Amino acid sequence: MANALPLPDFLRDPSADVIFTRMAEIPKQYGLSVREGSHVYNALMPLALDSAEQLSAYASDLEQRYAQSATGDNLDLWADAYNAPRREATFASGTVRFQGDPGTAIPAGTVVSTAAMQNAPAIEFTTNAAATINASGSVDVYAACEIPGMDGNISAGSIALLLLPISGVRGLTNPAAMTGGVDVEDDETLRPRVLQYMRRRGGAGTREDYIIWAMEVPGVGAAYVQPLWDGPGTVKVMIVDGNGQPANLALVAATQEHIAPDGRNGGGRAPIGAEVTVAAPIGIILNFTWSWTLTPDADEEAILNAVKRAFMEYYVQLGMGGTVVYSRMMAMTVTARGVIDVTNFRINDGTGNIQMGTGEYPVTGTVTVI
Repeated sequence: MANALPLPDFLRDPSADVIFTRMAEIPKQYGLSVREGSHVYNALMPLALDSAEQLSAYASDLEQRYAQSATGDNLDLWADAYNAPRREATFASGTVRFQGDPGTAIPAGTVVSTAAMQNAPAIEFTTNAAATINASGSVDVYAACEIPGMDGNISAGSIALLLLPISGVRGLTNPAAMTGGVDVEDDETLRPRVLQYMRRRGGAGTREDYIIWAMEVPGVGAAYVQPLWDGPGTVKVMIVDGNGQPANLALVAATQEHIAPDGRNGGGRAPIGAEVTVAAPIGIILNFTWSWTLTPDADEEAILNAVKRAFMEYYVQLGMGGTVVYSRMMAMTVTARGVIDVTNFRINDGTGNIQMGTGEYPVTGTVTVI
C-alpha cells in the first residue's frame, strides 16, 4: 500500500475556500466585508482559486517523487531505475486430452475452447506441438491460453470444443485445471519489490537474492529457498504463482531460464558455481465449508473473494512445511468486512490444524457456504 507522504499544513487541504479564509483574515481585522460579492471577495477569490490549483498540483508532484507514494507511470520510472520493471500478465496453460481414432493427427496450433456462457465468453487455448492419438485412443498435448491474465485459469473439464473440426477426434477435455494466468502486476505488489531493490545489499547469491531473482519473473507470486539442498553449491528455489497455486511447468521453466539456464556456468542471475534447481511445491488441497451471517448490505461474492485472498496471503507467509492453524483461518473469515458471525467452520471436514509435510504447500480448493 502506498504510504501517505507527510505534507506541510498548507498542502494538506489546498482548497480555494481554505486559502481564501486565510487571505481574508487581515481584511476582516479592519472591518471589511469578505462575503461573496464584496470587493474583498472579488479581489481575493480568483487568487485563491489559482493558488489552490497550483498547490494541489505541487502536492501531487511531491507524492510522485518518492517510491513509497508514487503510483502508475511514476512508480514504473522508479522500477525501471532499479531494474525491477512491472511484471506483465502471464498466460494460463496446461494439458488438453484429445480422444478419438488411433493415428489421428493433431496439428500444432490447434485451437480449443470452453463453451461460451451467458455472462462469460469462450476462453480459447492453442496447442504448441503436433501430436498423434495413440493406440489407446487418446493423446495429451500442452496448450496455452490466447489471452493473458486470470481469466484463463479454468477448472478441470472446462475445455470441450474445437475451433475447427478434426476428422477422427471424438472428444476433448482438460484433465486438470489450466493454471498460471496472472494479471499485470499492480502498484501494491510492485512497490515492495522496488523498495526491496533500493534497500538491498546483495548480488552474490544470498537467500534474499534468489527470492528477488525469482520474483522478477512474470507470474511468480512467492519464492522459497532451500540452500545446500543436495550438497555443497546446490540451491533449490520453490515457487508459487500470483494466484497462490504451485507453479505450473511453464512458469518453472521460465524461472529456471531466468536464474540459471545453463547449470553452474553463471548464464543467468545466479553466480558462477551455483547449481540451481527451480521447482514447484506439492499442493495440498484444503476444502472449506461454513455458515455465516452477513450485514444486510453485504456483497457476498466480494466478501468471499476477500476471504480467499486473505487465505492466500496467509499461505505465502506460512510457506512450505508449516502448520495451517484452524483458528487463524476461521478468524480471517469472521473478521472480513461485512461478516457478523461464522459457524460450522470446517477444513477438510475437520476442526483441527493441518500440518504440511516437507515441500508441501496449502492450496484453497472448494469453498462451500451452507
